[in-house]
Amino acid sequence: MIRFKKKFLVPSVVSILIIILFFLQPAAILSLKKGLADVFLLPLKLTHSIFNEIKLIVSYRKLYRENLFLNKEIAPLHQQLSAYEEVFRENERLNRLLSFKSKTTFSTKAAQVIGRDPSNWLSILIINKGKRDGLENGMPVISDVSLVGKIIEVSKDSSRVLLINDPNFKAAALIQDSRDEGIVSGSIGGSCKMYFLSLDTDVKDNDIVVTSGLGDVFPKGLLIGRVIDVDLDSTGLMKNCSIKPATNLSRLEEVLVILN
Repeated sequence: MIRFKKKFLVPSVVSILIIILFFLQPAAILSLKKGLADVFLLPLKLTHSIFNEIKLIVSYRKLYRENLFLNKEIAPLHQQLSAYEEVFRENERLNRLLSFKSKTTFSTKAAQVIGRDPSNWLSILIINKGKRDGLENGMPVISDVSLVGKIIEVSKDSSRVLLINDPNFKAAALIQDSRDEGIVSGSIGGSCKMYFLSLDTDVKDNDIVVTSGLGDVFPKGLLIGRVIDVDLDSTGLMKNCSIKPATNLSRLEEVLVILN
């Protein structure tokens, strides 16, 4: 009897569903279909979403490994490019220096900056030329643009150069336009100043300052820099002016030493 009931249970349920669907209104059928579709679509959407997430994770891991590989490949190329850039910049600087050397009437020796004095980092350079190359104390040192200092100590293969921004540096100079003379020296703050200008000196901002040639230390006409400020000294009887050097003294890498 139980087997008989189970045998006819499924057909009965199907028949009842068919009868219900037959008597239902079209709108109700559509609603039922939509409900059934939603029931079946939910796991499909869920499965699709999970599949997409897994696909993204796999893709991310793949891209991450490729990125690591490319970084390893690119690193040496960056180093080579940086080295080539340094060589290119050095060639540019040397070309400017050689061009300046070919135009000057002085006998000069090119030298490379190999260090700075730890006790006076901003004002003393060490260059790779010395007594063996004919260098002596007091020789002027210039860049491809202007006067930068003088030699104060010479060893066999190197020399120390005192820059114009040091308070111990002194050079006779003049204002190029007005021809007024004074002394250029460094200051405690690491800048340059021109002292002992007469009170009636017609000096103004942007005036060019050059060596005057007095004292037989520096040749006449070497560019030093431009005036950026004018003031009175402490007595009020003379003018001083601040000077911006024509060469950036903190970026010197090659220089010329005037030999005679």
